[in-house]
Amino acid sequence: MEVSIGRQIRRLREAAGLKAADLADALGVDASAVSNLEHDRRNVKAAELAAIASFLGVSQLAILEPDSLLGRLPVAHRTNGDATASQDSLMRLTALAELHQVLDEGGHPTPPRTGEPPPRLSGWLRQANALADWAQQRLAPTASGEDRLTELATAIEAKLCVDVMVESLGEDGPLGLCITDSAFSFILVNADQLRSRALFTLAHELGHVLNSDGTTINIDRDLRARSDEERLANAFAAAFLMPEPKIRETISKYGRQAESLARMLVGFGVSYETLIYRLHNLGIINAEGRARLKRIRWASLIGHLDDDETARNLLAARGARPERRPPTLLASRCLHGALDGIVSAGPLARLLDVEIDKMIEALNSIGPEAAETIDGDFSAPEDPPDVTIQSFDEDPVAA
Repeated sequence: MEVSIGRQIRRLREAAGLKAADLADALGVDASAVSNLEHDRRNVKAAELAAIASFLGVSQLAILEPDSLLGRLPVAHRTNGDATASQDSLMRLTALAELHQVLDEGGHPTPPRTGEPPPRLSGWLRQANALADWAQQRLAPTASGEDRLTELATAIEAKLCVDVMVESLGEDGPLGLCITDSAFSFILVNADQLRSRALFTLAHELGHVLNSDGTTINIDRDLRARSDEERLANAFAAAFLMPEPKIRETISKYGRQAESLARMLVGFGVSYETLIYRLHNLGIINAEGRARLKRIRWASLIGHLDDDETARNLLAARGARPERRPPTLLASRCLHGALDGIVSAGPLARLLDVEIDKMIEALNSIGPEAAETIDGDFSAPEDPPDVTIQSFDEDPVAA
């Protein structure tokens, strides 16, 4: 069936809560021109299509292919997104979805999501705990402290086939965003936040992905629970990152003292405030204890620790920020797509944060000679001593 571009534009405009007059002003035309356009009484010019897509904050493919992933995403932008969210962040996520669709149609599909979460339970807290138990078993996290963020991101990609990207979105940008559509699930975490908060943000977005039963984009400028969906994501992240058995085991071993709090902070890799709220939610401390512990803050623990190593680890972890991380599943697809001519070198360079010229040079170097070189035997004959010595005079990272 032929796609009605005009009808799709009207659907997206109404979903965004915009009037026809708003679109007319953006295009510099009168209202009758927009009416004719939306009722397919005239064709849409290429320049108009680009302007309309930009005004609505969607990809042009969302207009041309309404049944595609991109055609489904824009409504979620307006119904579930925070009106104050950074437009740059939204467009970045949309661009990643657009790249996915181009690669998919070019013969480089995303691996299907693996693992089926448990059946949905009534009540957001019950559902959050059930998902956390499932994720603990499925992802089997073992790392502690700063390594938890890297391990969790890697496990989400390897065991769930959900792309994870850590990228700077600016100090005022969202903490995290995610696409939960089963056709292309994607998590984007803002690198401009403390590592402990980035870890919780990643787990929070994972909660959205696992709990999703439809198409949506979630945008989290902060992690305040303004809906049951956000409460569920927070509860999931807390239960997943700070399992109750491990908390009670630590308290049983080290007592209800600074040593327990410090060891849990270092081990779980979370913020002090996050841990305090988790202890209160489990009924381990009461509301008064939570308030008092929040007032004294984590630095007060240092003076009450007998273990110098724990104190050093606690200090080292407090100011750390996450490193940039590309989405490896999408990057691999993009590499093969670039080699096949499906996409240019630009998207891959952006994913890997590499200069475009260097990426083009790298892609051009891939060929039969590279395979022969990699598989070659360079063990004999042995180089003369003076040739070996010359290697120490070279800059090993000049390239």
